[in-house]
This record gives sequence, C-alpha cells and structure tokens, in this order.
Amino acid sequence: NYLYDPPYFPIVDETTVMTGVTFNQVISPRTYYDVTMGSLYIGDYSPTGDNGDTTMITQVGPIKLDMSPYSKLQFAPRHSVDGFVYPNYDAPPGMSIYRFEGKEGNLHDNAKTYEYQFKFDLSSQIGDHNFVKTGFHFNDIVMDHNFWEEWNSNAYNTYEFNYHRTPSQSAFYVQDQINYQGIVANLGVRADYYFGGGGLWPSEPFVPAFQPNLPAVNPDSTLYAFLNTGQSYVWSTWDKYNQTHPGFLQKIKNFLTVSPRIGVSFPITTQSKFYFNYGQFRSNPPYFSMYQYVYRYTKNGLYNMSNPNLEPPLTTSYELGVDYQVAPATLLRVSGYYKDITGQEGAVYYQTIASSLGLNYKSYANNQYQSVEGLEVYLSKEDNSWWNGWVDFNYDLSKTGNTGVQTYYDIPITDGSN
Repeated sequence: NYLYDPPYFPIVDETTVMTGVTFNQVISPRTYYDVTMGSLYIGDYSPTGDNGDTTMITQVGPIKLDMSPYSKLQFAPRHSVDGFVYPNYDAPPGMSIYRFEGKEGNLHDNAKTYEYQFKFDLSSQIGDHNFVKTGFHFNDIVMDHNFWEEWNSNAYNTYEFNYHRTPSQSAFYVQDQINYQGIVANLGVRADYYFGGGGLWPSEPFVPAFQPNLPAVNPDSTLYAFLNTGQSYVWSTWDKYNQTHPGFLQKIKNFLTVSPRIGVSFPITTQSKFYFNYGQFRSNPPYFSMYQYVYRYTKNGLYNMSNPNLEPPLTTSYELGVDYQVAPATLLRVSGYYKDITGQEGAVYYQTIASSLGLNYKSYANNQYQSVEGLEVYLSKEDNSWWNGWVDFNYDLSKTGNTGVQTYYDIPITDGSN
C-alpha cells in the first residue's frame, strides 16, 4: 500500500572508473599476439539522514506543497508545510489505506566492486590451410558489499546484506580455421574454470542459525559501528553455530567445464554458400543469486539465501543457413537456429510446518530450462554508394520451465502419543 516512499528509491551516488590498455606485436609474417589488460571500479554511496525541505513551493487550493515526495523526513510523526498538516503517512485525501511515506530509515550503501581482466591471444597461419588461434583469459572480481538498512534506530528493524567475496574465471581456448578448396571449417574447444570465491557457506536448509537472533548490544552504537566496517553479525552467528555443529559450513564449490565449437561452410554455387554452426557456451549465474542474502535480526530472520554452489548454466546452440548474393553488394541470409539452455538459476523455497524453527525463506538452484527455436531472414546492402541498409526478420518460439522440487518442507514426525 505504499504508492511512493523515499527509502524504497534512495539517493545513490555512484562512481565508475574504467582503465584499459592493449598491446600487440607481430612476431613473424605469419604470427602475432595481442595482450589486453583492464580494470573496472564501481563505488556506491547512499547519504543517510533527513534530506527533506518543508519550505512551501506552491499551493493547490488548501493543500500546500513542498518538495515531497522527493525527499526523506526520517521518523517524522506528521508532515506539515506552513501550517498545513498532511494526513497520517501523507495519505491522499479519501485514500487512507495508501501511503506516500511511513517507512523512513537509512540505507547504508558503501558497496565497492573491483574487476580486473587479462587477455592473451596468439594467432598464427600454419601452412596454406590452417589459421590457428589460442589464448588465455582471466577475470577477477572483488566484491566488498557493505550494505545494510536501519528503520527506527533499533535492531528489530535492521536488515543486513554485508558480505565479501572474490570470484574469478579463467579460460583457455584453441581453434583452427581450415580453408581447403572453398570449404571453411572452424574447429575449437574452450576450457573454463569458475572459482566460487573461496570460503564457506551454510549447507543445511533447516537449522536454528537461520532464526531471528537479536544482537545483545546497543544497536545505536556497537552494532551499527560493527556493520559500518563491512563485517557481518549474521556470519559471526553462523561461525559460532558451526563451532558447535561441525559441518554446517562447507567449502564453496568450483567448476571446470569444457565447451566444443564447430563451424562449417562451403559454396553451393558461385553466388551462394551453406553453413552450419554448433557450440556449447557457459556463463556465471548472476552474482546476486550466488552471494546475496537478506536477514532481519527479529521477526522472520532469514528471508533470502543465495547459493554460491550454482553450476554455470549450459547453452547448446545449433544454426543452419544459406547466404545468397541476390545482386552486387546485396546479401540475403536465411537461417534456422535452436538453443537449449539447461541449469539456469531459479527460485526454490524452504518452509517449516508445525515446527518451532518457524523458517520460510527463498534460495536458488539450477532448476530452470529454456529452449529457443527460430527462423531469421536478413537482407543487407553494403558498398561504397550513397545508401546502404539492412532488413532483418526474426521469428522465434521460446519455452521455459522448472525441473525438480520448487518448495521443500520440514515437517516434524511424531509418534502420535501427544
């Protein structure tokens, strides 16, 4: 029933810095290499405290208006402008169940992300028929996610999202482009190693450590100062639980994948060619589904629990098509394609029934699939004349679904004597 509330749309100052350099060198008339290095920094900051100005800007009938709702008046019991007192929660006249304020608080966002990239690619023409490429790619990410929320200056209304993780991805590939009497074949393979960021992660879904746990400290001093450093009270609780329940925290998994790729094309006539492409592709799940959690110290406790052990989803792609030169510098391409995507991240739920744990939260698993099949017709004209252009028609059919169990229940079993 909140039509608009400033803490739902807080002010965020974001700083982005990108750097990069590329170096290449010709080793011989047939061989050269490229080296690329880059970095990316993203830093977020959300100012806290009141930023509302109740100076009247204009008046509509008896209603005096200030800069609201584009402001925040934290913990203000009633909103007044030049003697005009707004209804409770700034509810529109006659619509008392709706609010334009009422969840005032502070979003403490000091999240910082660092990304470092390195690429080395070596290319060489071997003989008259083989053009070989190989290389190594490395991508390292450092996530200092210092992010938490406070409402009403007490731990009951504090949400925590703090974490620090350092995932990375390493890749090695080799491919050979073979040309022989008009036939072109691209054969390649890529190996990827996905490092999950190290450290430990909870391995059991129904445990008392996920229950609400009110800190036994003064929220206005000790707890908030602790959270501002980027440390996690939630994780300190889980570490203590693991000491008395060994095995609760387990090492985060890493994954090694191998992806073959094949492409073949050959002429049909002097003005047309046939081609076929097949490949497997991998990519990391979204990082929020791997590391983000939502925890409230009281009330519900754990709301969302991510899963860093998600396997990179697999996309298998097929494409079959014909290129035809219908006129000088005019190309018509007709192709059909099919993509099968398995192991996408999807939501799963954990809920206790008739249990003192009282848990009900969301997590993620590799439980979604998608298939896409379609037809593409592409017509283009590209030359040195005054006009060039292209027309692209694409028709596809997509299907999605879930696999496995979507909701897990924990139901105590009794002997019937009670």
